[in-house]
Amino acid sequence: MSVSYETTTGGSATSPDDYSTAAGTLTFEAGEILRTFAVAIVNDAAAELPETIALRLHTPAGGATLGAPSTAMLWVVDDD
Repeated sequence: MSVSYETTTGGSATSPDDYSTAAGTLTFEAGEILRTFAVAIVNDAAAELPETIALRLHTPAGGATLGAPSTAMLWVVDDD
């Protein structure tokens, strides 16, 4: 089973200034219910307020289904 993921527009952070876009497919073994993916954050010297990156799961395959919600916001807190 698998599901596709991607960063999308809608968050307050912008690519490529704040993060690198991410997209791909997560593959699940039988009985597996948790997978992760990485979003590379750009570390700059500018002091910023917390920002968000919109994430989306889509296109389940191989018998996989998506529950609700299939979108989420990743909060990025400035470390400067």
